[in-house]
Amino acid sequence: MNKKDLVIRIAKKRELPVSSVQLLVDDVLEEILSIIHEGNTLELRGFGIFDTRTRAEKVVHNPRSKLEVVIPQSKIMTFRFTKTVQQDFIQKQKTGK
Repeated sequence: MNKKDLVIRIAKKRELPVSSVQLLVDDVLEEILSIIHEGNTLELRGFGIFDTRTRAEKVVHNPRSKLEVVIPQSKIMTFRFTKTVQQDFIQKQKTGK
């Protein structure tokens, strides 16, 4: 499934125009990214948490050239589902629903 499929699915479920749902989904995703870029955490209760984390600098070795390469420190975006969502997913996998 991709974003277009999601928009169509929501539009059918809520009996709304696809164009309106498309704008709403785009706005939600844009705001999530904006909040993360500002360095804030976004918690969607009952669903999950968007956050950022700093990856430490590390030295790796190229096996062919034997050269050491330094990979600089970087920030990454993370997402963690809530325990409830994880447990529901596992339960549905077990029951096949």
